[in-house]
Amino acid sequence: MSANHELTLAISTNWNVRRHSEPGSMLDEILSLGARRVELSNITAPLLPGLPEALAERGMVVQSIHNPCPWPLDGNGERAHWFAPDVLASLEPAERTRGLAMGRRSIEIAQQLGAGAVVVHLGRVEIERLQAELFALLREGKRAEFEALRAETLAERAAHAPAHLEAALASIRELGEHAAAAGVRLGVETRDGYFEMPSLAEFDAVFAATAGLPVDYWHDIGHADRQLQLGIATPEQYLSRFGSRLLGVHLHDALFDRDHKAPGQGTINFHALARALPKGILRTVEFGPSVTYEEACAGLEVLKQAGLA
Repeated sequence: MSANHELTLAISTNWNVRRHSEPGSMLDEILSLGARRVELSNITAPLLPGLPEALAERGMVVQSIHNPCPWPLDGNGERAHWFAPDVLASLEPAERTRGLAMGRRSIEIAQQLGAGAVVVHLGRVEIERLQAELFALLREGKRAEFEALRAETLAERAAHAPAHLEAALASIRELGEHAAAAGVRLGVETRDGYFEMPSLAEFDAVFAATAGLPVDYWHDIGHADRQLQLGIATPEQYLSRFGSRLLGVHLHDALFDRDHKAPGQGTINFHALARALPKGILRTVEFGPSVTYEEACAGLEVLKQAGLA
C-alpha cells in the first residue's frame, strides 16, 4: 500500500521499534505502509530526542501513546520484561510510585507531541499465573480439567483482587487528574490475562472512581478474544457495556491463544467488528514484532475491505 492511499488509522510502533536505532527509519517504514499516524509503543529513551523533528519532516503525527513512554530498561540496560511496568495495582508502595511516575511521564510526552490519548494497563493481581496451562488443556480437549483449573484460578483471583483493585483505583484517579491538567485522555485497556486488571466487572469501579476525569475505555480486539476463548467474558459484553465510553481500539488478529497477528491470519471477523464499533473512535493497528512487511500489507488490505482503514 503506498502513501497515495493514505490510511485513516494509526500503526503502533510495537511492530517495528525493535528493528530501528533512530526514529527516522522507524517512521519511514510505517509511512511506506500508507500511514501518517502512529501510536508510540515500546519506545525506549534513545529514540525520543529526534522524534519531533522526524515526525515534522515526514508530515506524520502521534495519534496516541502507549504507557509507559519511554519503555523502561533493566539493570543491564536492556529492554525490561513486558510485565515490568504493569505495577499500578501493586501493593508495594515503591512499585506503585514507580508506575505512577512512568504514567505521568507518558502523559507529559503525549502533551508535548500533541497526542490526545494515552493507553494504560492497570496492573495485575499478584497470584500464580496459569493462563498457559489453561490454554494447553483447551488445546488438548481436556474440558473437565480446564473447567476445574479455571474455577480454581478465578477463585484465587477473587480472593486477592480487592486490595489490588483499591491500589489500581487510586492510581488511575491520580493519573486521571494529571491527564486532565495536560489536556490528554486516558484509555484503560482490556487485558488478556485473567489475573490482570480490570476485569469486565472491575471496569465499572474504574469509571465510578474517575467520574469527571478524562478516563475512558480502550478496546483491544485480541485481548477480548482471549477472554472469549477462556470463557471469562465476550467482546460483545465489553462493547455493549462500555461502547459509549470507547476512546479507541487496537486492531490485530487472533488465533486461539496467539494475538497481535496481521488481520487475515486468525479468526477475527473484521466485517462484523466494523459494524460493532462506534464511529469517530481512534483506531490503531497493533501488529506484533514477528509480522513481516508483506503480512502487514496484506493485513491492512483486510482492514480496508472491512471498512476499518
